[in-house]
Amino acid sequence: MAFEEIVSDGEDGGYWNPVTVGQNIEGNLKEFETDNWNKKRMVLEKENEEEIRLPGHSDLQQYSKKLSVGDYIRVTLIKIKESNDPDYNDKPFYKVEVDPERKVIYEEVEE
Repeated sequence: MAFEEIVSDGEDGGYWNPVTVGQNIEGNLKEFETDNWNKKRMVLEKENEEEIRLPGHSDLQQYSKKLSVGDYIRVTLIKIKESNDPDYNDKPFYKVEVDPERKVIYEEVEE
């Protein structure tokens, strides 16, 4: 009997944290929020209406200037650069793609 590896989709309790090159996620960009480290991160709404928060990694933050709420995006982990310093985390790199035909308009809710 042989075992087959099961690759995680990186989703854990509403957060996406990919660890394997090639992992991706897609959905409509519902909002930008600030995380606990004061970094801007994206919140996606998947087709099943589940909300997933993306990491506040610096490589992802650069895309937030080029994206708008409602954009349909696919984010793929394309590379992980290993840190030479054991006190620092490895650096992930992402590819972000936009499908303009699947953009939605979110109504603002007043409180």
